Amino acid sequence: MRIMTAPSRRPARNRTNEPDGNFALTIVRRADVRRLATSGVPAGWLPPVHATEGDRRYPSPRRLRQGFAFTIDLVLHLGLGIAAGVALAGRLGPGVALGVGAGTFLALSILDRIVLQRLCSATVGKLVTGVCLIRTDTGGPPTTKSLVSAWFMGVFVIVANLLG
Repeated sequence: MRIMTAPSRRPARNRTNEPDGNFALTIVRRADVRRLATSGVPAGWLPPVHATEGDRRYPSPRRLRQGFAFTIDLVLHLGLGIAAGVALAGRLGPGVALGVGAGTFLALSILDRIVLQRLCSATVGKLVTGVCLIRTDTGGPPTTKSLVSAWFMGVFVIVANLLG
């Protein structure tokens, strides 16, 4: 899964092999990132974009783990949001409980997908399944701006699908 981010307003600086701010986020196995950190980069030609098809730096399959990670995160956010709404439904009424449940869902989503992912490059689901998020230009951790952009893009896609 690739998540596109908005281009940077800074001018390109690729003459010195520094990132120009145009990158995507992609999921890789944490084991591959640890192996790269301890063993170094494999010899031979490597693609300029990290984690593309055939990139020897990240050989492990990760699609199934990515699906499980998303499912774990969704169940966690929905489950705790519903639990918060149900816990308050008797005292505050169903309308307020629905709002509390939705607010809890959004707060957990932001904490998990932006804050936690910025701190350790993974959500709870990604930590459980052993994958993490990297930048395709440097192979490093995602920036806060890219995580916020990805979160808002996800919200936009969900709302657009629900309304359209």
